[in-house]
Amino acid sequence: MKIVIIGGGPGGYVAAIRCAQYGGEVTVIEKKHLGGTCVNEGCIPTKALLKGVQPLIEWKHFKSMGFSADNPTIDKDKLQKHVQKVVKISRQGIGYLMKKNNINVVNGEAIGYRNRSVIVKKENGEEVIPYDKLILAMGSVSSDIPGIKVDGEKIVYSDVPLKLEKIPTTMLIVGGGVIGLEMATIYSQLGTEVTIVEWLDQLLACEDAEAVKVIEKNLIKNKVTFKLGCKVDSILIEGNLVRTKWLCANEGDGKHSERDFDMVLVAIGRKPNIIPELLDPLNIEYSEVGVITNEYLETDNSDVYCVGDLNGQWLLAHTASREGLIVADRIFGKQTDPINYKLQPSAVFTSPEFAAVGERSGDKAYSFPYSANGKARASGIRDGFVKIFLQNDLIVGCTVVGEHATDMISYATIAIKEKMTLSQFSSITFPHPTFSEVFIGVVELAESLPIHI
Repeated sequence: MKIVIIGGGPGGYVAAIRCAQYGGEVTVIEKKHLGGTCVNEGCIPTKALLKGVQPLIEWKHFKSMGFSADNPTIDKDKLQKHVQKVVKISRQGIGYLMKKNNINVVNGEAIGYRNRSVIVKKENGEEVIPYDKLILAMGSVSSDIPGIKVDGEKIVYSDVPLKLEKIPTTMLIVGGGVIGLEMATIYSQLGTEVTIVEWLDQLLACEDAEAVKVIEKNLIKNKVTFKLGCKVDSILIEGNLVRTKWLCANEGDGKHSERDFDMVLVAIGRKPNIIPELLDPLNIEYSEVGVITNEYLETDNSDVYCVGDLNGQWLLAHTASREGLIVADRIFGKQTDPINYKLQPSAVFTSPEFAAVGERSGDKAYSFPYSANGKARASGIRDGFVKIFLQNDLIVGCTVVGEHATDMISYATIAIKEKMTLSQFSSITFPHPTFSEVFIGVVELAESLPIHI
């Protein structure tokens, strides 16, 4: 069976490998680099930068534990070399996996179709690639603000700050979501005075307010300013500065705030990379918010599937990969569960980290603080907690804010997926001392049998 995949990001390349493992003749069309936005301009370089600035965040903490030395500094050029090395190795790793699984990678841009074949524009002409099944995995692009022109130097999307070509003295970040908060975490440690403007009344607007307060407190500690309930009205480049005006509903005087910044980062999220000329000929349903699929990522066309950000459901790399695996199973007639977006965890790599999965509410909720955890105390950490949400005594949701939150959220994902009761979860023995013991603490609290609080 001939399978063509347009897009080599986390959805596309994972689908390609699994289809090849099932015996498919697979071709991946990628116009830039394998790994997509995640590897090249998103998840991986961002986490490399966050790891680089983490010692600066923790410096005062280590001093309180007896560490004595001059205040640390960071060489941005060496940090950028580290980032580029990580990106290169990750990209090469995917290329190796393509060769290992005998997957044909075509570097070029899909521009149309002819007789159940994809027409690809390449540097040296066109190539026509036939398919039996087609997987669309074209990803997403940065969302823009109407009337605001992003010039890529003073007014930028997140790909520019990741390059560290210039560390601005002042930066305005428009948007208090995942991208905005991670960039604020990085640049506040590089010496930039960061201001976040968010038009909703909370950072990470859809997440647990109590957990977000922990993140806000630590942003303030690192001299990040944020304006909530405020809408940016204009961003204009004037000389070497960017003049920005915003209006805050909660201030009530109807007057705009105005300030000049060295750089403005537009971080209001991402949107599906809708390309009508690639979608219309396929006779599939789509809108500006994504390609319409069923729970198995099937479109109206029985030979066409859509995975990842392009379907607009859950714009996260790990969800794209899960969708890719489901599609491969469907194409080759394997038994598979449909996608369950409630089981797709969200993760924010701020300091402290934030992660959540499942419902963000229930008929009961219980929290257990990091301050009551032995490993946290030994590490000098007090900020953070785990919160579980219950419905009919089943765990239906979880939020974690604190050290290793993004690593530990999978415990809750398993509990929710397996419909575990409190007693079933409390029967698990977690190693001591570890941060993971907060899960036992919160379950015991929910059972009214707390040991450590």
